[in-house]
Amino acid sequence: MTDPVVIVGGGPAGMALALALHAQGVAAEIVDARARGAAGADLRILALSHGSRLILDWLGVWRDLPHTPIATIDVSHQGGRGRTRISAAEENVPALGYVLAAGDLAQRLDAAVGRAGIVFRDHTHVAAKPAAPLVVWAEGAVAAAQAIGRDYGQHAVICTATAAEPHRGRAWERFTPQGPVAILPCGNDLAVVLTCAAADAPRHHRFHRRPGAHFQQRQPAAASRPRRRPARPRPLPRRALFPGAPHDVRRARLVAIGRKVRKGVPPGSPGRRTTLQYPGM
Repeated sequence: MTDPVVIVGGGPAGMALALALHAQGVAAEIVDARARGAAGADLRILALSHGSRLILDWLGVWRDLPHTPIATIDVSHQGGRGRTRISAAEENVPALGYVLAAGDLAQRLDAAVGRAGIVFRDHTHVAAKPAAPLVVWAEGAVAAAQAIGRDYGQHAVICTATAAEPHRGRAWERFTPQGPVAILPCGNDLAVVLTCAAADAPRHHRFHRRPGAHFQQRQPAAASRPRRRPARPRPLPRRALFPGAPHDVRRARLVAIGRKVRKGVPPGSPGRRTTLQYPGM
């Protein structure tokens, strides 16, 4: 193939693909509507699988990348008995997942793209299919005119929280009638995502009570000044979509546990924090 592969989208997914192709001797160029480096300002927190960590290590961007390993995941269902505990030791992997800042990952990928000499065309809008033998759509956003609106009647509250005791690398997932709740270890803090019906979206001043109501006595109540995020439109089918690009939030759905890529737990803006209690620890 003489002409380069065109990758539409200069986020982590697009840059990782460009680096992987480069490592295999396949030329590629990245096209992005934003300014180069915009992905480095992404405030979201990602939870990546062990397999994703191996890919990033192979691409040469994992070393010195700040991250928090997930050693244990507790899964429960509100109203159900018992819980499921998954541990990295039982799965014979160093960690079940890795929690890290999306901006940190994007900055290291961008630096690697620069060192590899991969063409990065920023401020470039793609209105039609580029004249290339292969076009990969790895962009996360779509124009309103190209999207199908679908209201799921749900909101997501996303924030960071501080724990009264160390989290010890443990994550929690709780499934409730109002929607899933997840708490992930993130540095010395916790990353929280809570979904609820739009009509029941928590107010800032009472948010710290709500995760405790979902977890009852199994899990702590969370913590900080949240941001409320409504469901976003689903994009129209595209020519090709690279797995890993956050094409839509929809239900702010939690992805399966274990070896699948788990992402989309953004931190809240800085604000007041309360402490969390860990029953039974």
